[in-house]
Amino acid sequence: MRRKCRTSNLRSINEYGRVKDYLRSYLSAPHWSMVGLALSAVGVLLLFRFGMPYRLRPAEGDYYVTETATKDWKDGLYSFLGWLGLMLIIGGTLCQIAGAWLPS
Repeated sequence: MRRKCRTSNLRSINEYGRVKDYLRSYLSAPHWSMVGLALSAVGVLLLFRFGMPYRLRPAEGDYYVTETATKDWKDGLYSFLGWLGLMLIIGGTLCQIAGAWLPS
């Protein structure tokens, strides 16, 4: 008789091959969709308020500096909150996919 080992959640998913049962054990399908909508809404609000984070490489060439480029704490905070909003939208989308994939 094979002993059932529950040392980690990922191991139990691989052992039984029941991802739907694993997701359903936490929340039902409508709840996954509601959590996804809430995460996406908060993410969109953060992106509208703090802006989309950009990582642009400067082009090659000569530049004339007309003012000092001081980076204060607000730039870092806005960048962090922009990335957080983007990650919340991605997480909300994944939760909505899980809610649509699970049977009600």
